[in-house]
Amino acid sequence: MESLPGGLCKPLRRLSKAGARLWRLYSMVEERLGFDRRRESSVASNNAWLIDCFSACNAALLAETLIEEAEGRVCVVGPLAQTPPRRCRVIIVAGENAIEAAAIGHFRAGILVTDADGSPPMDPDSTSFVTLLHLHADNLHLTSQRIPRAPWGRVILTSQVPLPGCIVSPFGFADGDRAILAAVALGGLEVKVVGLEVEPANEKFKVSAEYIKTLARLWRFSIEREGPHAFTLRRLALNQPQLG
Repeated sequence: MESLPGGLCKPLRRLSKAGARLWRLYSMVEERLGFDRRRESSVASNNAWLIDCFSACNAALLAETLIEEAEGRVCVVGPLAQTPPRRCRVIIVAGENAIEAAAIGHFRAGILVTDADGSPPMDPDSTSFVTLLHLHADNLHLTSQRIPRAPWGRVILTSQVPLPGCIVSPFGFADGDRAILAAVALGGLEVKVVGLEVEPANEKFKVSAEYIKTLARLWRFSIEREGPHAFTLRRLALNQPQLG
């Protein structure tokens, strides 16, 4: 990531470093699902010009501030959520299809994690979201139209393949994976997840059980299952043993 003055880009670097810690797992999922890394790299690189580094750094700093002001208590809401958990001070929406679920609880979502395939698509001119917009080989026609209309300093580009510049990479495959990792990387201490199925393989509206266990081990979180589509990650104290 190119050098920028002061500490403005520290949150953006934290996101990239968090993704890099999971690169081995990403590589296994990539092979399992048959992704063409060369094609992904080419398309993501061609999108790098769509946003400047100062804008991306500002967005990351804003997202981190939202979580800090919430004292690390974050809710990640997926498309299968009936209502978000109570006492949520900041919500990360995993995919545009989950925006309606978040709205049912009358919560203002602070961060949207998406690859722009939602229905209906988000209008960046009418939202106050900080958006983590994921670049895929098959969504260039969506991202190239959306980014120029988005407010300055509100969009972070992510990719599942390592890239230079100010694109956060590598950063997972599914909206749920990326939403949970963003919550942890930006200071989440208690991350309540609702509306995402935990499954052996990454699929739409699902998050890999292997991914969650690996993330919890690397960042020292406990995992508490609370229902078929709900669980909580809690940061462990330094002297607290990690189980499982």
